[in-house]
Amino acid sequence: MNNGWAIIHSLRMVSTAGMPYAAKIVEVEQTSVVSDLSISGDLNKFIIGIVDDDDLKKTADFLSQKLTEQTLKNASCSVRCRIASVRAFRVGGRTQFFLGNYV
Repeated sequence: MNNGWAIIHSLRMVSTAGMPYAAKIVEVEQTSVVSDLSISGDLNKFIIGIVDDDDLKKTADFLSQKLTEQTLKNASCSVRCRIASVRAFRVGGRTQFFLGNYV
């Protein structure tokens, strides 16, 4: 049983350690998406109040930053929830692990 919990703990540690690498990739992707919206003029259509290029740049930077933060929060929660859904139970004297939700 202790070995199973050690595996779960190690999965948590790996997911936490990988977040800085994921952050860089997500940041590039989100910046690219927002940049495409800015260049195409769609960002001006989505957000009311952009009056000049300076406003557009500030809005795009803010949006990229917030999208990156939210994506990483979602990923972190998803990993924690998936690991938390591991169930351990005894079968025939051995500990078995079930990854998923009981229905």
